[in-house]
Amino acid sequence: TSGLFVSAVSWAIASAALPRLAAHAGLNRKQMLTAVTTFQILNPASVFFAGLYSEAMYAALTWWALVFSLDGSTDPTSIWWQMPLSTLLFGFASLTRMNGCFNVVIIACFLLQDVLMFRKHIRSNNLSTCLSAPLLRTVWRLAWNMTSVAVCVLPVFVLDYGVDEQGLSRTYSGLQAKFWGVGFLSQYQFRQMPNFCIAAPTVALVVWGILSMHRRNQLSWASFKDAAWSPEHIFAAHSVVLTVVVLLFAHVQIIARVLTAASPWLFFVLGRSPGMSGIVDAANRGFMQLCSWLYSNVGLHRPVLLYATVYAVVGTVLHANNFPIT
Repeated sequence: TSGLFVSAVSWAIASAALPRLAAHAGLNRKQMLTAVTTFQILNPASVFFAGLYSEAMYAALTWWALVFSLDGSTDPTSIWWQMPLSTLLFGFASLTRMNGCFNVVIIACFLLQDVLMFRKHIRSNNLSTCLSAPLLRTVWRLAWNMTSVAVCVLPVFVLDYGVDEQGLSRTYSGLQAKFWGVGFLSQYQFRQMPNFCIAAPTVALVVWGILSMHRRNQLSWASFKDAAWSPEHIFAAHSVVLTVVVLLFAHVQIIARVLTAASPWLFFVLGRSPGMSGIVDAANRGFMQLCSWLYSNVGLHRPVLLYATVYAVVGTVLHANNFPIT
């Protein structure tokens, strides 16, 4: 019971972070509400957020770490306490789930932007500019982002060690290799085809999200060259890296739960989708009206809504009856 309570509270805490991250990513109010409603009602990994799993706690820790990091970058008065708090939460997130080490992708992007900003200040010929408060804030942010990289990676080396009495590895990676058959391309077997079919819609949603960013002219060589990335660029890069890692090294079955807990970007993609329009109004009218709206609108003509509904509802039923679901 206590575990279920912790998961429910963590899910609520993560929900509170999502609107602030959506604002940083440039979503309008309607898109933000759609993203939050989808996260709360039609989360593709709902069973893992509501059950005795660590996804909800991991999402709450990671997303609030991102909130404090982004707020600290834009608010000169709160950066002094928000950056240390962000680092602390990143560390707890890595202790909660091992894939927290991949948060270094996000932090590395922040770090590169800080380095370029620091170089810009140093190259200034104006001594007052070099010794200004913006430079001090940049150095402060740079130092704490470097610390965040360390606290994200350190748990991997601290927790993943040792052998048992028989000399067999009892590390996390050792358990994966022995019992789950996980390794580089090891899952590419004919008998794994059903799992690839289960994971395919999530991979397709990631690809569609990247293509949508390209159509909105958010992807350009100039922005990448100058590290002029918006938070959505960084969240998308994080999701793409996680997708590639899962497809190459991990069990493809876990891809939806990994992506939905690690980065809010998948919900931003859902929030921007025209296929999800109307879910907020339906949810506000009550549960029965929401069910009626889903019954009327779920279909092949709204593939994104179909994906979210099938994974949230059917996936929960399958998982509760010991069937594989991502």
